[in-house]
Amino acid sequence: MTEPPALDDWAPWQPGELAQRLRPFRQPWWIAGGWAIDLFLGEQTREHADIEFGVAREQFAAIRSLLDGLSFCGADDGAVYPLPPGSPPADRFRQIWGYEPGLCSWRTDIFLEDVDGPLWRSHRDPRVALPVEQVYARTPEGIPFLRPELALFYKAKHRRPKDEADFAAAAPRLDDVARARLIGWLRLVHDGHEWLERLA
Repeated sequence: MTEPPALDDWAPWQPGELAQRLRPFRQPWWIAGGWAIDLFLGEQTREHADIEFGVAREQFAAIRSLLDGLSFCGADDGAVYPLPPGSPPADRFRQIWGYEPGLCSWRTDIFLEDVDGPLWRSHRDPRVALPVEQVYARTPEGIPFLRPELALFYKAKHRRPKDEADFAAAAPRLDDVARARLIGWLRLVHDGHEWLERLA
């Protein structure tokens, strides 16, 4: 296994490239983070330093076989730890970064999700739970993405400038169901959050 790239050395795939590589995969997966917001909006509204996608933890081996040109590392607390070929990730790793050895740049960040049969639960708070088919939507081209109310729920914790930009772009476009869900989750996990006033 080659030495992993520096943490900020990214050459991320575009959503369409990732979707093409995962086309044979028949289980639920979804693009997350800022790209999920832009796929919801139908246009790229800002630059993205990486590309993240979620999949059930137990499906990682299948994903790994489809992305067999990559080497993988568990990411935790600002560091990465090489994952030997064929070795399942330790439970402490929720994120797995994949890099292309010849390019020596990170290509994607995999979120290992808590999916129990038909039910998905948030790692942030298990009270935030949905049937897995309600966790994601698809673009007209068929690319799956994390629903915007969930993407914004995750972004609410840190409220970095990019998170604020994503909220400003996406919140006015939420339908009544998505808005109600986001309000409920923010009250449950981040009660008093400034976004609640802007969602009212």
